[in-house]
This record gives sequence, structure tokens and C-alpha cells, in this order.
Amino acid sequence: MNQKVYDLAKKFFGFGDEPEDIIIVFPGFKTTRRTTLRCANYPLFNYEVSPDDVYSGLRVYSLLSKFYPPDNLKLDFTWRLDRKPDSHRMLIGGPSTNKFVRDATKDCPISFGPDQRRRFLSGRNNQRYEIEFEGTGQRKRLTKDYCLLSKKVINSSVEFVIAGLRAYGQVGVLSFLGDEKFYRNLGETLGAENFQVLVSVTVDDKTVTGWEIVDSYSMPAIGTYQYDIFLSYSRRDAKRVKAFAKRLKERGFSVWLDTEEMHGGGFFLRQIGEALQKSQYLIACLSPHYKESRWAAAEFEALLQHQIDTRTTRVIPVEISPCEDDDVPEWLSHMIRLSLHKRGGFEKLVKQLRS
Repeated sequence: MNQKVYDLAKKFFGFGDEPEDIIIVFPGFKTTRRTTLRCANYPLFNYEVSPDDVYSGLRVYSLLSKFYPPDNLKLDFTWRLDRKPDSHRMLIGGPSTNKFVRDATKDCPISFGPDQRRRFLSGRNNQRYEIEFEGTGQRKRLTKDYCLLSKKVINSSVEFVIAGLRAYGQVGVLSFLGDEKFYRNLGETLGAENFQVLVSVTVDDKTVTGWEIVDSYSMPAIGTYQYDIFLSYSRRDAKRVKAFAKRLKERGFSVWLDTEEMHGGGFFLRQIGEALQKSQYLIACLSPHYKESRWAAAEFEALLQHQIDTRTTRVIPVEISPCEDDDVPEWLSHMIRLSLHKRGGFEKLVKQLRS
């Protein structure tokens, strides 16, 4: 690698010129488990947890040390991530071995599927990415793997994920991070504050022989909020709202949805209030059923108190199905409504959210 690659890599990671500590979080490897995948060229090592992650992490550490003082690079194997407000974090390894990775990517448009035996990545526009093979029986060999790179800036600290779908996606990371062409092909994503990049790697026997950027895009700024959007809706519209949430995630927004985020045993209003404080926007999903929803009433009770205290969360009424004026709660009646069922309605919403 040359100085030009180092300069591009520094811009890509986005930790700044003189960062505070960069904590590189490795998976713990005090225990091992049997691999869930076997073929002629897998597992790459004798056991799956987690030499491939450590190997790729040390290579990333070596790359970072070319433009940051080693004293600022901290290696963490403890599983007790110290989230100091001024420190940056780099999470190495897939979600099956690094427990922080799934939480860091679950609200992003590209995320890991729930099945740890048959792992896959769920992408934008309903894309699904899985490892590929050639041959059968004892001659079956893995030929394609994937690596997800995800960056978020949270309260001025960078959280960077490098997570392979399987071992080759992990160990092959320097084959593209050390290539000037990789950074040139990123376009506007290079230097963006929040982004995701999905890279496929080709495998010949036990060697990574090539790579390709499969998807690359920038995400909206996160600011001080944990969620971009809180969805308020009637249970009778749950199926429609779940599809709406998926579309929002595909456009790069993080979404709070009660079916995904509510924890058992807590007080309903308290959890709603806490979620609203962590959300930049509340989208009221209007339909003929919405006004009568007790969920909607409780959410607005908490929201109104929150707005009195902080004046931060913004409300956007959105018709997810045709509504009459009488279907809209009184406290929303003075607001301009957007309509998903009208042509261009979703794009107008996206534009407003990003303004």
C-alpha cells in the first residue's frame, strides 16, 4: 500500500485527524463451538470462533496504525464494552461471535438475518445475500462470501462495523481496504458521516481472489437521537405499518416500532416516553382505525409531556390509507397530512424527513 491508499482509508473510516481512543472490539474466544458450515474449504481454521475475526481485526489495526498513533488504538477482548462518550468504536466479527454487531446494524437497511445456521444478509429492496458454492458432496466448495462495513456517528463518536457473513468475508477485508480502486468506486459514500457498504469476495480453494462492491449508500445523519422515526399506529393496521417501516429502513432511516422494541414487564407509558425521547420524528400512521386506538392516545399523552419538557420531537401525520377529517385526532387536525396512497407521497415524506 502507498500513501494515497492510507489517505483514502483515513477519510473512509472518518475518525478525524487527532481522535481520542479508538476501541477495536474483538469477539471473546475463551470458548469454542462447532461450526455450522462444513465443506471442502470450510471452516478456514480448525474451529470457527474466532481466529478469522482476530486475524482481520489485527490487519485493520495494522492499517489504522499507519495514520493514527498506536497509543490511541485500544484492543478490547473483554466483552465489557466501555462506551466512553469521547471514544470511537470499531466492532470486528459477525453477529454470531461479536455480540455488539447485531445491535449496531439491526435498524440499518442492510442487516444480518436471525438464522445463525443458514446465515444471510438482508439488503435494500428485499435483496437477500447468501454464501455461494460449487460442486457437490465432498467436493463442495465455498466460492463467494460477503463483508458488511457500516458506519454511524452517534453523539460525535464513530461506531464502525466490519462484519463478515462467514470467515472468508472477514479475512478478506484487507484485499479491498488495501486497494485504491475500492475507495474510488465508493463515489459520494467516501467521506459520508453515516453509511453502509456491502462487499462480495470470491474464493478459490482457501484464498480470497477478488472482491466487488455490491451496494454502497449514505444514511441520514443520526445526531443525538437513537431513532430517526417513532411509528404510532392502530393495531388493526399492523401489517400495513410493518411494510411501511420496512420501506423507511430501506431508505436508511432507523425506526422504533413497538412490536420490535417493547420489552416485557415494563410500564407501557414509561417505555413509550423513553422511546419518544430517543426519536427525532413521530409519524402518526393515520387510518380510519387510528383515532380509536388506545395506543395512539397513550403515545400522544407521553409525547405532549415530552414536548413541553424538551421541544425536540417533531410530529408528521401520514395517511397510510384514505381518511376523512373526522378520522384524525383533534391534536393533529391543524397539521398538514401526507398521504402514502397518493402518487409520490412516500417520496415527499422522505424529502421532509431529510430536510
